[in-house]
Amino acid sequence: MKVRAKYLGHTIKIAHELLQINSFNISMTIYLALNFGNIVRLTQTWKLLKSKTVSMWKSISFTLNPRNNFMAYRERESQVPHEPMIPCQEVFLKDILYYSECEGILVDGFIDMKKLNKLGYIINNIWKTQKRKYSFLPYFELQQYLKENVSQEWTMEHLDDLSHHIETSKDLKLVQMNRGHTRKFEDHIIPRFFRKTKSKGSLPSKANTE
Repeated sequence: MKVRAKYLGHTIKIAHELLQINSFNISMTIYLALNFGNIVRLTQTWKLLKSKTVSMWKSISFTLNPRNNFMAYRERESQVPHEPMIPCQEVFLKDILYYSECEGILVDGFIDMKKLNKLGYIINNIWKTQKRKYSFLPYFELQQYLKENVSQEWTMEHLDDLSHHIETSKDLKLVQMNRGHTRKFEDHIIPRFFRKTKSKGSLPSKANTE
């Protein structure tokens, strides 16, 4: 169990470091992965995390939580307009989908220039991030290792079975709390990641559209 806690803590530290260098896309991937039920339910493992690591996780969760249309993430992104950055692809595509399909570009047969300008603004912002390069050198040995050793794909059912095998549900209160959080996250937040674009409340924040 201590080994699992060590790996979990290391993964959280990686996500935290990625946030520090504005690599939002991969940090969001790690955040979403650690919020799946087969990870959240490992309460005994989470309890072994050091307080500093827990603080990192809380900071990550605050920044990347999808609440209020990723408001905290959008504010964080707006604070680094001139630094190298890898934006969260899902949020970017969500905004594009909203303006291009849910609202539509044509109004009474005519092009709505206001909506078209908003689309252009979003795309232009992504184009600008591609111009701001990182100064890191490629680590080819690590790239090769990841290609050769991290290619296996497991189903959620298999991961659930592994999770229940390595840690039984002893703390009912914590398990029920995590189960409720996970069910809400998996059944409501993640599936609506793109579907929420159909609602008026999913408009990108003002800072990102004007």
